[in-house]
Amino acid sequence: MVSFVGDLVKGDLGVLEKCKIAVFESKASFVVLNFQKAGKIDIPAVTLVIQIQHVARAKPAKVRLCFLEPALAGALEDRGGLRKEEVSGTLVEALKDFDFALKK
Repeated sequence: MVSFVGDLVKGDLGVLEKCKIAVFESKASFVVLNFQKAGKIDIPAVTLVIQIQHVARAKPAKVRLCFLEPALAGALEDRGGLRKEEVSGTLVEALKDFDFALKK
C-alpha cells in the first residue's frame, strides 16, 4: 500500500519516482494507492502517479485507488490514468475488492 500524505507538488517528484521504483522492485500482487490524506496534486505529480499505476499493472498486480477527491479523479481521467474498475471508496473496500479478485 502506498499512502499519499499532504500536497503532491513539483518538489515531491523525487519521492514519487522512488515510490515507482519500490513498486517495480516489489513482489506485490496487489497495490493500493491511498489518497485519504492527500492534498492538492500538481500535473507533474499526476503523471508520476499514472506511471506508478502502470508499473504495478505490468508486474502484473491488481491495482486499487481509494479516497480519490473529485479534482484528482478528474486529473487522472483527463490523462488516461483512471480505470473506474480500480477505484474503491475506502481502504476497506479496496481490500475487499482484492479478496473478491482472489476468489475468481
